[in-house]
Amino acid sequence: MRTLRAQSIMEFRLMLRQRETVFFGLFLPVMFLSFVGIAFKSGVYKGYTTIDSLLPPYLVMAVMSVAIVNLGISFATQRATGALKRFGGTPLPRATLLVAKVLSSAALIAVACVLLIVVAVVAYKSQLHGDPASLAVALAIGILAFSAIGVALGGTIAADGAAAITNAIYLPLLFLGGSFIPVDKMPTALRDIALLLPPAHLTAALQTIIVKGQSLPNAGWDLVVVVVWGLLAAAVASRRLRWE
Repeated sequence: MRTLRAQSIMEFRLMLRQRETVFFGLFLPVMFLSFVGIAFKSGVYKGYTTIDSLLPPYLVMAVMSVAIVNLGISFATQRATGALKRFGGTPLPRATLLVAKVLSSAALIAVACVLLIVVAVVAYKSQLHGDPASLAVALAIGILAFSAIGVALGGTIAADGAAAITNAIYLPLLFLGGSFIPVDKMPTALRDIALLLPPAHLTAALQTIIVKGQSLPNAGWDLVVVVVWGLLAAAVASRRLRWE
């Protein structure tokens, strides 16, 4: 545990040195939330304030920004530079390194989520109706699932195209997760695609908890879909992940 803690702290510090990670993971979701809050401060959507309805997709944005983009790019880059191979020659187990990367990403995502919630509550009087424990569990499930996707990407794609490939995956997922248009307002074809993918289901689970004030079991099916995607990504990573 001491080794895992030390490696996790080091990975977290390395992330904080990356300006792109800090911007996209921490500040970009808050910027979007602030813009929406200013534009639709008095808006109402399905009986709830607009800011309440859009907080969940921006939480998902924070999750994906770190877990997919940062984790995918950093893993691919370290693989290409030989850093991961050198780690393999040290007493540090590879499994510990993977877990440390996921934990450091989870820590940054947690900071981003807290920042989003504070801004929503303090600046825009957003109401969090759900149980904080249910929210924490749902976010943890999302972080693990999308981190598995990020590792699967970073362990298989070429480093020289990592940024382009991860963003080519991240941006459509962002749109289909409801960050710009609610999923139920999308054309039927896009909505059907969105409902096959994990962002829309994690958003729906968070809306069930945060907006509707229901408990974790009420978001069960949406979280099951997220878990299935995470397990599929983990299976791909276990078979296709390359360390050099």
